[in-house]
Amino acid sequence: MTKPYFFIQWDATSRCNLNCLHCYHTPEERQTRRLMSSEEARFMLKDLSDTTQRWDFRGGIHFSGGEPLLRKDIFDLIDYSRDLGLEMRMLSNGTLITPNIARRLKDLGFEIVQVSIDGTKEIHNYLRNRSDAYDLATNGIRHLREVGIQPTVATTLSKTNFPEIEKIIQDAYTNGAVRIGFSQLVPEGTGKDLEMLSAEELYQAFFLLNQLRTKYHGKIEVLRSESLWCLFEDNQDYANRAIAEKSLGGGCGIGMFGISVLSDGIVYPCRRLPIAIGNIREGIQRIFIENEFLNRFRDLNNYECRDCKKVALCRGCRAVAYAVTGDPFAKDPQCFLHLMREK
Repeated sequence: MTKPYFFIQWDATSRCNLNCLHCYHTPEERQTRRLMSSEEARFMLKDLSDTTQRWDFRGGIHFSGGEPLLRKDIFDLIDYSRDLGLEMRMLSNGTLITPNIARRLKDLGFEIVQVSIDGTKEIHNYLRNRSDAYDLATNGIRHLREVGIQPTVATTLSKTNFPEIEKIIQDAYTNGAVRIGFSQLVPEGTGKDLEMLSAEELYQAFFLLNQLRTKYHGKIEVLRSESLWCLFEDNQDYANRAIAEKSLGGGCGIGMFGISVLSDGIVYPCRRLPIAIGNIREGIQRIFIENEFLNRFRDLNNYECRDCKKVALCRGCRAVAYAVTGDPFAKDPQCFLHLMREK
């Protein structure tokens, strides 16, 4: 049996070479947020390794940002993570991935690198505020594929790129990606200025993606990683057991799979939910196990949608609920279960 997986998504830096319209960071934050020192980062990585070994879990570190490749000591910290036996992922905008960088990542043990692509060339460049962002990112994807790394494309859905879903998949496949995932826009940070999809539009998007998974099977994998995907699954017996046991059977990963650490060490339950629950210097076990706020997410009675038959498998996106209503336990405003019942 595969061991459970626990990860840290770490903003290795808040700096970035782009100025995206849907970024979780504000421009001020990108300039002023403190950077953990190499020693502090190594402490976090060692704590992650020790803690997951103690739990008999697989440990993972997801290097994010900002743009993680802008951090000067990033390769030293990657090398240290590999020596600790941590599974590694990188979440990048792709623009800095040259053939040499791709080869270096491969030699250091990366198997998967995620690159953000948010539309066709024109839309992507608009959202990224840079006229060559698309070409640089797609070149980065090709460089990764050439050295044997599996590129994953990540796309944030908004009204801006909603009509382009299948073209985004086609282009991702053409450029060498092996999988693609679509996530809900969280209207916070700079992203407050973008318009998120309605529940009806998100339902249309997910319904289409469910069909495209079959159409593009064998070419590119269309991921189903957002919590609301469970609404399409025939899993009610499992959901009923989870509810009866007052346990979490899937869906939103808050309180289940990992934590997010900002560049200065502040810990969020999820990178998309900007509520501080501690500082990584306190230690992973203390934060993840003992934090009262995080423990509230593990109790289904705290959710506004607690009477939903799917709640134990879904819980909706807590970040979207918080960004729209100010309450992280409110119903996900993009939930489309009622629309599925009607249709």
